[in-house]
Amino acid sequence: MYRKALAIEDGCFTVEKRLLDEAILIGVVMDGFTLKDIFIDTVKVDGLDATGKALTFISEADILDLILLHGVPYAGFNLIDARRIYEKTSYPVICNLERAP
Repeated sequence: MYRKALAIEDGCFTVEKRLLDEAILIGVVMDGFTLKDIFIDTVKVDGLDATGKALTFISEADILDLILLHGVPYAGFNLIDARRIYEKTSYPVICNLERAP
């Protein structure tokens, strides 16, 4: 059975671009192997708006089965609160950590 998932990732930024104070946040909705939707926004580098932007992506998407996050920090230290996302949406949230914190 295919699962409809929203995966969220940020764009990289260099020290020079850090002066711009923003990084790209992208959400991709997949239904199995089929691309259904793409969401693009910006988040503040080291800010506090990543969770809110993720919740906006989720609310704009159709019904989902799960949320995939590539870790917790986005745009430097702008943290996505996986527990808050689950509490607000009831969707399971999977965080992929490449190495132990």
